[in-house]
Amino acid sequence: MSETKVFSFDELKSANGKHYDQVEAYGGQVAIGSLGSGDMLEWLETNDDPAAKKEAGLRLLVKSVVDPETKSHLPKDAAAEWLAIFREKDARENGKVIKAILKLNGLDKAAKTLLDDPKGDSSVATSGASPSASPSPAGV
Repeated sequence: MSETKVFSFDELKSANGKHYDQVEAYGGQVAIGSLGSGDMLEWLETNDDPAAKKEAGLRLLVKSVVDPETKSHLPKDAAAEWLAIFREKDARENGKVIKAILKLNGLDKAAKTLLDDPKGDSSVATSGASPSASPSPAGV
């Protein structure tokens, strides 16, 4: 019988629980990575702003794309540039990537909502996206 490893504090500091995947979009493969808790909280809190909520799916996309070789996320100072780039891309293709990102981060309910949206509207990704109860009235 195998025993589950129990981390020491030092081991826990260096443990990497990130998950990675690839999704077919834009005529090729896009590498995505799960978000850390800090990035997820930042994304959820930003959704409290009605103006920012309109682009929640695109902001999640920008936070989640990774380099396929190094698995590094985009630098934060490049976020505005990449947000503008993804704004110009096909909404259905963006939606494919956003759905995969939601699933990768354990937000399957929000991904299902997006999958059921016949318009492929990436803004749907904001509804029900909170993994836990939220203090905001919208539950986001």
